[in-house]
Amino acid sequence: AGIIKAFGRTSAHVAGHDWGAAVAWYFASIHPDMTKTLTVLSVGHPAALADATAQDKDQQERSRYVALFLSEGKAESVLSEEDHRRLRAMLGSAIPSAVVDHFVRSLSRPGRLTAGLNYYRANLARNRTWTDLRRDVIVLAPTVLLWGDQDPALGRLQAEDTARHMTGEYRLEVLEGAGHWLQFERPDEVSRSLVDAVSK
Repeated sequence: AGIIKAFGRTSAHVAGHDWGAAVAWYFASIHPDMTKTLTVLSVGHPAALADATAQDKDQQERSRYVALFLSEGKAESVLSEEDHRRLRAMLGSAIPSAVVDHFVRSLSRPGRLTAGLNYYRANLARNRTWTDLRRDVIVLAPTVLLWGDQDPALGRLQAEDTARHMTGEYRLEVLEGAGHWLQFERPDEVSRSLVDAVSK
């Protein structure tokens, strides 16, 4: 909200991916008057994700990496080993190698990797689960969810079940063959959706 106001605006077209998508969902719910449209990549409605994580074996399997991320010290060590081999593997081949190198250099600076992992620890640690993030999220703004059907972390149920939690205009766009990093894998489709949103 502060960023929007800093630009002298009263509202904006809001978009986000991964944890940014989670922030975008909550922002749109808390600040409906400031949200013209909502475009989220990969992450469905918080309640849909909570339900899938609690009930769907496929989503539970996809979310197994979270246990490592919650392990302070161990996660940093494992992800940093062998020139960040596992971290590079998580970023995958869809992201250009020069961009991956940039991300790794940035996360190699003291405290940076821990700061990123702290998103998980602040929201999911101490026996908390996605269910604790389920609180009522009511989004009135026109919303589009873009989801890749090959996403290794976020499964089909949380994407398809999002419609059940929407009260306003909503559309799910399934990008067939795409994984998690949609802005790199399918930049044209993502850009088109964003342009469509700001044209409303």
